[in-house]
Amino acid sequence: MLTRFSHWRARRCSALAPRFAAITAMAAALCCLALPATATESAAAAKPGQSAKAAAATAPAAPSAATPAAPLVQVRWAVGDTRRYVLTKTRARARNDLVEQAQSSDTPIDVQVLAVNGEQSVLAWRYGETRLDDAEAAANPMVRQMSNLMKGLTLELVVSHDRGVVGLRNWRDIQALMDKVLTDMGTMLRSNGMTDAAVAGVMQQVRPMFATEAQMVATSTREAQLMFSLLGKPVGMNQPFSYDAALPNALGGEAIPGRGEYQVMQQEGPSATIGWQQKVDSAAFQRIMSRTLTDMATRMGKPTANIGETLANLTVDDRAEFKVDLRSGWPTAVTHIRRTGSSLRSQTDTTSLVAAP
Repeated sequence: MLTRFSHWRARRCSALAPRFAAITAMAAALCCLALPATATESAAAAKPGQSAKAAAATAPAAPSAATPAAPLVQVRWAVGDTRRYVLTKTRARARNDLVEQAQSSDTPIDVQVLAVNGEQSVLAWRYGETRLDDAEAAANPMVRQMSNLMKGLTLELVVSHDRGVVGLRNWRDIQALMDKVLTDMGTMLRSNGMTDAAVAGVMQQVRPMFATEAQMVATSTREAQLMFSLLGKPVGMNQPFSYDAALPNALGGEAIPGRGEYQVMQQEGPSATIGWQQKVDSAAFQRIMSRTLTDMATRMGKPTANIGETLANLTVDDRAEFKVDLRSGWPTAVTHIRRTGSSLRSQTDTTSLVAAP
């Protein structure tokens, strides 16, 4: 989320308008939809205090196959283990299935195991310098600065071996950074002609996304959540794992119901390729987001007449592919593709994390 936020800020700061608040509200709502769900969001949902493994063990078996005794991906990390990945983000906007605009960036990420305590580990997740594919943008000093807000930042991730990312040990430090980023953003918005009231409206909708540890985890660890989302999933060869999920609404409204499935596509020696797909309930999505955005617009004194039109026929579909070294539990490549939009206009965001040689 932070990486995407800084890139967006750099590319869009010169094109801001009063409609910014409504557009950002929609983007914020979509950005937290449709990540691979944690094990506790599955059809075999854990009760409070119950581990994902226990939930999987007590859940009814699928009619055609027995539930695997243990998840396919097992953590076998040691303190001091290090990995380097290249994070590539691509965004393409299309009209009638013809791409009108595309942009991408690459960022190196270094991961190191700081601690292993039973069923949890603490990982240092450090961002390097971002490279933009747009030569004009890359030549702009302000754009380069804004695109590298994350450079040198280290997230201290708390990773549950059966649930994935569950905490951020240094969340207060990240929160302080975001407070500074948002303060600078407010100054830039004003310098680009936005009124104090409009800037206050933007801050009102963005700041709550970084208000608590849980919200910081949800918004600032998205790439890490994606990478470790397989942990705890009881998926095996010829034994897909399907689940129902309540996907978080970044704007604080009702959660969005969705349905997803993991399936082993190939397993050869110590390597496995696992596919994932997830869809939100379109009718529920439109109903919930219409209410959420209408309530927000009303609080901000913004018009609400076009919200229903904006949401009409909007769909959100996600799919991903994971390649994992089963000897260690480290992913070697992860690619996540999200398409949002309608048959007329759409946006496709691709996020990939590939282990460096």
